[in-house]
Amino acid sequence: TYYGAIVSDATWALVTADQRTVEFSVDGKRGTLPVKAGSAFVKLSVNGRWLAVGDFEGHMSLFDLTAGSNAPVVSASDVELGSPFIAVSSAGVLAVPIIGGTISLWTPGSSTPTSVGVGRSEVRSLAFSPDGTHLVFGTKDGGLRVLTPDGTPAGRLLHHSGSVESVKFTADGSLLVSAGDEVRVTNWRTGGLVARWPGTELLDATYDPRTHVAIAVGMNGITRLTCETCGSPDDLLALAEERVTRQLTSDERAALVGPDS
Repeated sequence: TYYGAIVSDATWALVTADQRTVEFSVDGKRGTLPVKAGSAFVKLSVNGRWLAVGDFEGHMSLFDLTAGSNAPVVSASDVELGSPFIAVSSAGVLAVPIIGGTISLWTPGSSTPTSVGVGRSEVRSLAFSPDGTHLVFGTKDGGLRVLTPDGTPAGRLLHHSGSVESVKFTADGSLLVSAGDEVRVTNWRTGGLVARWPGTELLDATYDPRTHVAIAVGMNGITRLTCETCGSPDDLLALAEERVTRQLTSDERAALVGPDS
């Protein structure tokens, strides 16, 4: 195989070694798709409907896997590709980093993209929110920015100390999970840090807010990360009561989670 994309264990896509075919699975239903020779990278939307594939010569294609056709709904050539870190929304909007500090956005059936300015730093990671209303990108100099598809800034500007190699929204769209020099889970609207784990040469990460467990993928393998202190006030209170040999007093409860909890 060459480059691949994973949404879940049942929804994924990969470019085969001959770089002429994409193999994919959507909710466990597998298929193959002939693509342009030399195709190198692929991306799936979170709902598994849209598949984008491209190469380093500037050819980009977007397919609707529900259409029953191998014909792309978007086909572009001579794209001045800034990096292979593309993204596809659940509505089929294809986002591609372009040399010079922009992101081009194609919609199904369009021949001309719209452009969103993102500054001079190299885009290293890119993702849509599950509902497609926001786009996040991470840069080589550690920046993290959330935008609406028309380019309007949203939420807080966030930073890593190094290159952001992966960024994605959690399934409910409320948090950002980013990885590079470390794994961070952040409330992108407020800028509040939910969890952080140090690491080196991290390439990807996911986080489940229900279990407070992150999975990080890096040059040294796959690591499971847990955060006991990332839960709700009730969760933290229950954890505290497990760690002491007596019930907490009302004053101690108030000091931990506030007087109204």
